[in-house]
Amino acid sequence: MTDLTKIIERFIESEVAAGVKLQALSAFLGDDNDLRVCGEAIFAKVQSESLAVNVVVVVYDNKGRVIETDDCYIGSKNLSYDTFDVNLYGIKHPVDRIKIFLKRS
Repeated sequence: MTDLTKIIERFIESEVAAGVKLQALSAFLGDDNDLRVCGEAIFAKVQSESLAVNVVVVVYDNKGRVIETDDCYIGSKNLSYDTFDVNLYGIKHPVDRIKIFLKRS
C-alpha cells in the first residue's frame, strides 16, 4: 500500500462556499491499484436534510489529465461533523495529484 496523502490538494474556496472545513485527509493506493480517499468534515452549522454536501475527488496523472473521479454525499441530520470515504477502483495510470472539492446540492 502506498500513502498518497501528500499529493492531496484542497480547493479551499469550495469549502468556504459550502460552509465546511475538511481535515484529517488521507489517500492510500493499494496493490490492486484501488485508491481510497478519506477525511473529516466540520460544518459551520448543524445540518438539516436539505443541506447535503457533495465531496468530489478528482485524480490526475503526471500530464495534468483527469484520469478518475468519484464523489459521495455528507451531512448527517442534526450534526456538525461527518466523515467521508471515496473509493476509486483499478486506477490504470500513475497518480500525480488528487484534488478534493465540495458542492452544495
